[in-house]
Amino acid sequence: MQKRPANNRHWMKKGMDSRQKNTAADEHTGNIGRQMQMSLVPSDLSIFADYREFDVYGTLVPAVEVGGDFYDFFLIDEDRFCCLIGDVSGKGVKAVMFMSVAKTLIKSMSMDDLSTASILTRANDELCRHNEPLMFTTIFMGILNNKTGTLVYTNAGHHPTYIKRKKGAIERLDRLHGPALGVKDNQIYSQEKTQLLKDDILLLYTDGVINASNQSGQLFSQKRMAALIGSRDFKSARDLVDATIEEVKQFQDGKKHIDDMAMLALQFLKTPETSTNRRMELTICNRLSEHSRIRQHIDSFSKQHRLPQKLRLKVNVVLDELITNIISYAYRDNKEHHITIVLDLSADRLMVQVADDGIPFNPLAMDKPDTKLSLDDRKIGGLGIHLVRHMMSKVSYQRRVGKNVITMIEYLNPD
Repeated sequence: MQKRPANNRHWMKKGMDSRQKNTAADEHTGNIGRQMQMSLVPSDLSIFADYREFDVYGTLVPAVEVGGDFYDFFLIDEDRFCCLIGDVSGKGVKAVMFMSVAKTLIKSMSMDDLSTASILTRANDELCRHNEPLMFTTIFMGILNNKTGTLVYTNAGHHPTYIKRKKGAIERLDRLHGPALGVKDNQIYSQEKTQLLKDDILLLYTDGVINASNQSGQLFSQKRMAALIGSRDFKSARDLVDATIEEVKQFQDGKKHIDDMAMLALQFLKTPETSTNRRMELTICNRLSEHSRIRQHIDSFSKQHRLPQKLRLKVNVVLDELITNIISYAYRDNKEHHITIVLDLSADRLMVQVADDGIPFNPLAMDKPDTKLSLDDRKIGGLGIHLVRHMMSKVSYQRRVGKNVITMIEYLNPD
C-alpha cells in the first residue's frame, strides 16, 4: 500500500480553493452576461402607452444559464412600427455580445429601409463577414404600417408566429424566408405581407416557451400554445403574454426552465385606412425667402382637404419657427442645402415632418425655458421649440441617415 504524501491536505485544500475561485469567476461572468442581456431588451414599456394605433408588450424570463434570447420594438417613423424577436446560438457572454451586434445592425438599417427582406439580407452579410465565433441567430422581423394595418415580415429560421384574430380565428405564419443570420453569406431573404384588422394581436416567441418541460419530461409544445391562444379573447397584448407565461409555469410544476423564454405581442388598435393620396411633399432651399412658398403650399393643401382654419394657422406658425431655426443655425457653410417638408393627412391626425441635412442636433433635448423669468434673466434660445411643443399634440426627433428629422402630430379629434 502506498503512503499518502505528507502534504496531501495542502494539495486537497489548494484544489478546493481553485475550484471555488473558478466557480466564483463563472458566477461573476454569468452575472455580467445576464445584466448585459437584460439591458439590451426594452425596459420602459410605457413609452408607447399613449399611441392610439397599437399596443405592444414584451417580456424575457431568464433561465439559470445566460442565453441569447432577445426582442426589440421601435418606431421607424410616425407611420411604421418595427418589432422583432431572436434566439442566438450558444450561451454566455459570447451569445449576448452576438445578440447585441445583430440587434444594433437591424435597428440601424431600419432607419433607411422599409423592407424586412432587405434589412435582414444586409444584416446577415455583416454578421457573416465578422463571425469569428461561428455563431448565428434566428430572427422574426415585422414592420407594421400604423395607418393601414399592413404587416411586412421576414422569418429567418425562427419558429412560426401567430396572429390572434379579433373574431377568434388563429393564423399561423409558418413560412421561412431564409436561414438564421450568420449561417450563410450572400443569402437573399424574401418577405411577405399580411393584413392586421382592428384588435388583432401578433404573437412572437422563442423556443424556450414551447420547449419548456414538466417533471415528466413532456414539452409545452406549439400545440398547447395554439390551444391557449384560441381558448379565449385577450383584452391587450400584455394579457396574452402574461397568460402564456403563467400557463407555461403551471405546466412546469416547479421544474426550472433551462432556456430563456422571450415573448412579444403587438395589437393593432384601429380600423385600417384605405386612403393614401392626402400627402404633400415640398423641398425648399435654406433661404428665408422660401417662407412665402411654404405658406402657399400649406394654404393650398388646407383648402383642398378642408382643414380647419385654426389648424392651418397652427401649421404655418410651427413651420415658420422650425424652418427659421434650421436656416439660421443648422449649417456651418454657405452652400445651398435642401430641407424637406411633408404633410400627411389621415382619418384622425395630421402629420407634419421636417428633415434637414444640417449638423446633428436634437432640439427636444434642450431645457424648457423658464417663461416666468424676465427677458434679461432668461437664457437665449429654446422659445421656438417650446412654442412648437406647446402647439402640437406630439413632437419627436430622430437622427436618420445623415438627417435631422422632426415629426409633429396634431390630432383632428382631441377625444
